[in-house]
Amino acid sequence: MIRTFKRPFLKLTLHDNRIEIVEGMFPFRKRRTIPLKNVASVEVSKLTKMLVIATNDGKTQRFAIGGFGKAQAAREAIAEKL
Repeated sequence: MIRTFKRPFLKLTLHDNRIEIVEGMFPFRKRRTIPLKNVASVEVSKLTKMLVIATNDGKTQRFAIGGFGKAQAAREAIAEKL
């Protein structure tokens, strides 16, 4: 099942085996793909309410999806897939 979390200029799509992130608007789009097997942990920062995805290679990626409710829903959806 595919779940999508959107805000202006950011779309985070959760597939069965990967997370796709599209940032920016046409023609300056930046696409990223994170395989779920590379995700080490997912959390929501308390202060900034950003979704933080930590990968197995030690990198972290932060996304401002919306308020705390949207970020928490995205975290729970990703944690469910792991």
